[in-house]
Amino acid sequence: MYDILLIEDDRLLLRTMTRALEARGYSTLGCESPERALEAAREHEFTLVLADYVMPGTNGLQLLAQVRELQPEARLAVHSGLEPDGWADEQDVLFLQKPCSCARIAALLGASEVKRPAGSPFGDPLHLGHAAFAGAGAR
Repeated sequence: MYDILLIEDDRLLLRTMTRALEARGYSTLGCESPERALEAAREHEFTLVLADYVMPGTNGLQLLAQVRELQPEARLAVHSGLEPDGWADEQDVLFLQKPCSCARIAALLGASEVKRPAGSPFGDPLHLGHAAFAGAGAR
């Protein structure tokens, strides 16, 4: 069982988020495509499924509706740089505004605090997003 299935078509952001969550102790499977994500949902159990809203050929809500059929117990969330304008509420999924922090994702898992690797130089949870990645490689 994995903690998180992360679906993001932006390869750089997917890699950044996956590494940051794994560094904090969350088993995370990252998928770049909706097709691969559905395959993963058929093969593994997840506590949280977090999907990008805008993806080629579909959107995160459509994808999460399919995942819900495969994993009715999983918590479902969509993340986007767009304002939700009520569409997330209609589908009964949680919404995270991009960029989001590991602490926000941990909260969706029901964790009381974000996990950090031993000796982490970060006082605050790593802020996930394109701007954060630019500085992450220098550490």
